[in-house]
Amino acid sequence: MREALKNLSPYKPGKTVEDIKREYNLSNVVKLASNENAYGFSPKVLEAISGVTEIPLYPDNGVLKLRGKLAKKLNVGENNLIFGNGSSELISIAARTILTPGDETITCTPSFFTYASETMIANGEITQIPLKNNTFDLDGIISRITNKTKLIYIANPNNPTGTIITASEQAEFLSKVPQNIYVVLDEAYCEFAKNSEFPNSIEMLKNNKNILILRTFSKAYGLAGLRIRIWYWR
Repeated sequence: MREALKNLSPYKPGKTVEDIKREYNLSNVVKLASNENAYGFSPKVLEAISGVTEIPLYPDNGVLKLRGKLAKKLNVGENNLIFGNGSSELISIAARTILTPGDETITCTPSFFTYASETMIANGEITQIPLKNNTFDLDGIISRITNKTKLIYIANPNNPTGTIITASEQAEFLSKVPQNIYVVLDEAYCEFAKNSEFPNSIEMLKNNKNILILRTFSKAYGLAGLRIRIWYWR
């Protein structure tokens, strides 16, 4: 076994509703552990997938139909979009593309487990800074940047605390990060952020060549089982 993997603990997903019903002899369970959408998905989803006949065939690797519609909706170029089988896959792509053995990643804790695990799998070194007032400590991250730092992960809103980084805080932070360091802005829960100060990160792509933005259909749109994630970059 590779040395880097010896201290890596497996991710423990939440139990399924059926597991909980069986284990505790319950008939009605509302599961909150995995942040799945308890309200389900739009009826239009069933309409869209009911006519799908290509299930025996491999899908379009370029995701051309969805790519075109999202690019138009979000006012970004089609080549600025990357799709993945869950945020974990896109985080894995970022780590394996950007990191070489010994490179450093910085994030805060507690946050998404995969930031650390994918760094370790890529033979990188992870620096995890405690949250400050339950929020990502941006000044703390800046203070820990070294010449080995190649990647920074920011969850906004953060899971599990639900706190946000404001537009002005994010802009100031990005202005201090060297351009050779990539910043992944994980916005899986952005649709739930109703604060007027929440950043429009896609607009920030215009002036920041080193940011990657993660979005998902799993949370607000209730499509966790379809495993569609989006990665915006410039």
